[in-house]
Order: sequence, then structure tokens, then C-alpha cells
Amino acid sequence: MVNMRVAVVGGGAAGFFAAINVKEKFPEANVVIFEKSSSVLSKLKISGGGRCNITNAAKSINELSKAYPRGEKTLKKMFQRFSNVDAMDWFQKRGLPLTIQQDNCVFPVSQNSQSVIDCFLNVCEKLNITIKLNSRIRSLQMKNDKFLLGFQDGNLNSQEFDFVIITTGGSPKPEGLEWLKKLGHEISPPVPSLFSLSIKDKPLNKLMGVVVEDVVLKIQSEKLSSNGALLITHWGISGPATLKLSSFAARFMNEKNYAFKLQVNWVGGRNDELITQELRDISQNHQAKIMANYRPFNLPTVL
Repeated sequence: MVNMRVAVVGGGAAGFFAAINVKEKFPEANVVIFEKSSSVLSKLKISGGGRCNITNAAKSINELSKAYPRGEKTLKKMFQRFSNVDAMDWFQKRGLPLTIQQDNCVFPVSQNSQSVIDCFLNVCEKLNITIKLNSRIRSLQMKNDKFLLGFQDGNLNSQEFDFVIITTGGSPKPEGLEWLKKLGHEISPPVPSLFSLSIKDKPLNKLMGVVVEDVVLKIQSEKLSSNGALLITHWGISGPATLKLSSFAARFMNEKNYAFKLQVNWVGGRNDELITQELRDISQNHQAKIMANYRPFNLPTVL
């Protein structure tokens, strides 16, 4: 489409990725990124401890999808169209060399998130993509088959576009997405996710700093569980198993006002029969060893 005007609302990684792909596919289009703050890609700057963990080098889509327990089925379909391998190829073709760590995490060779930011900005400059800072969107409506963007700042005039791409991310409050709801979009109420849990168990809190490598967390009387490493803190528990459970049980926890009973299987989900059998095998095959020193099931000695 000649003279097509495309607005991208949100100056994060998703916004830049969308803008670049539109411009590369439609070189004649006028593409503008609108960012509400005074800088772009600020979250990307601090991601991965300042190194920017771009993706994971999982060998298959099935393996990659399992890292997203709430959206595994939906994402599996999406990854068929654009996978982690495609993402790595996308960046490398645009001048960003990548490296894969032993844990399959993918980082820029520079180990610096600024390299990723520079990649985005350089490509935008090359393609002549406009970036507008301090441009908070107040309203979005249809007018004569065009999208009319209104801005919070009264000094900015409303602008018309043929297409609008929203990449603003989530909102801590439903009101923050009201402008999209008015266009007919269904908005799911946002709830917190990926957080540690506070435990009212003082003896447990005394073990702060202890890591148990393989536990199963389960919300009592519910089919909600997770597995992985667990970190005991001075207020409760954290670590991968906890964060994973808080992710796919986010809405349940919110509905219960974060008050519920949690079961912890400290031995990786083994049942009583397996535990008994393994302990018998240890006592028969390692009679000269003290059980605490043998550390059955790889448990920390303090437990």
C-alpha cells in the first residue's frame, strides 16, 4: 500500500520488532513508534542482569513451549510460525552476534544489553522509522475507516493512521486498558504473577538461604502444582518452583487473597513406597555411612 501510515504504540522490544518487520515488508509505509516516556527500550536495558537474555536455544518447539505452563498450547501454535530459532536468526541477520550458554540461554556476544538496543535503533534509523517520545496515547477511535490517535499532551494534535499496532504490554490496573476496551476488545483482568510466597511458618524461616534442588509444590485440594528448585528465605519461599507455581496459579491465588495451604514434597515427588525402598537400599549398600552424610535424595544436611 502506497503512503500507508502505521502507528506502533509502545517503545519496548515488541514495538521495535513490529515496526521493523512492517517497514521491511512495506518499504513505502510511514511507520511511527509512540513511546509515553522519555526513553525507549528501558526494560530491555536492565533485562538479564544487564546482559539481555534474548531467548532459549531449546532444540524443539515442544521443549520450548513447556516453559510457559499457562500458555503452552497457544504458544506451541505460534512457535510454529516464529520460533526461538527464528528469533536468533532475526537478530543475527541484523548485525547482532549471539552466543549460547551451557544452560541454553542465548545472550549477545557482548554480554551487554546495550548491543541489543543499538541493533534495534540502528535498523530503525536505516529504515527511516520515526520514534516519538513523551507521546502518551489518551484515546483510539475509528473515523472514516482510519484510526484516530489522541494524545494526553494537549499540545499534540490527533493523528490518523491506516493501522495501529499495540505493544504496550500489561497494565497493573484494568483502567489502564480501558481505551482498548472501548474499541470492543475483551480485556482479562490483570493479576500479579512470578512472585515469591510469604509463609507463616517460623521454623521454616530459620532455614533462610537453604536451597533444595528438586521439590514439588502443590496447592492443597487443587490440581495446581510445580516442580524445580526451591529457595527458603527469611519471609517464606522463592526459587524456580515457587515462581512457576505463582505463574500458572496466579488467578487462583488472587481469588483466595493469597491465603491458602501449600504442600511441599521435599524429595521430588516420590511417594512413601519409593522413599522407603530407597532408604532401605542405602542402609544395605552403605552400612558404614551416616545417613545425614550420605544426603539421600540430594537433600541439604540442614534438613
